[in-house]
Amino acid sequence: MNSSAVRELGRPTALAARPEDPLQRLAALERGFHAPLILQPLLCRVADQLGDGLAPPSPHPAVPLRAALALLWAGLGRADLHQALPLATAAEMIYHSMRCQREALRSDRRDVQAVLSRDLTLARALALFTGHGDLPTMDAISQGAVCLSEALLDDLEPSSNPHLRARKLGSYLGSCCQVGALAAGLSAGGQRLAVAYGHLLMDPQAPTWEPNGHLPPIGDSPEASACFHALQTLAAVGA
Repeated sequence: MNSSAVRELGRPTALAARPEDPLQRLAALERGFHAPLILQPLLCRVADQLGDGLAPPSPHPAVPLRAALALLWAGLGRADLHQALPLATAAEMIYHSMRCQREALRSDRRDVQAVLSRDLTLARALALFTGHGDLPTMDAISQGAVCLSEALLDDLEPSSNPHLRARKLGSYLGSCCQVGALAAGLSAGGQRLAVAYGHLLMDPQAPTWEPNGHLPPIGDSPEASACFHALQTLAAVGA
């Protein structure tokens, strides 16, 4: 991978019309992005744990976006993707848990089983992070989870600012990218690029980070190439 190609990761160029609702924007990313073949078995395992059942007769199934971001960034470095899988699963579980809670609140249901299921999902996610992550990983996902929770709570308020919600959702996507970058052993500069990339998926006009020559150690393996190409595709979908 050359330096200019890496630098272009966070620079979607075609600014098409975008939905005002940040959650609709996320849904568009999920519908428009397809995982490279090397990730599909891992993402199916994520979906199985969430009960979604990604059964792919198609060679390009839709993917759990947050887990995909973590695995794609992990694939750019020296990480064993199977070792990164628990962390990617946990990142998806946190979003799934908080989104379910928001839906229960929005419909004004008082379903004890739904609340307990949400709590169980969140507890499993925390167990995965404490069992498989280090302190920097825990810090990254914790800060992102706070922003995600604030964004979903804000969404229940009709007068809330959609641009602020989009930034908070972008913070969580950035945290998911950073989890993968940490698993890959990327440099501090590579981690900042990962965080900026997550923000840019929700807001192509967000401030970008200039790498100043300190680029992540991206390999030339077919796996790294596939992950890099998928990230470029996702940036185009987000634009």
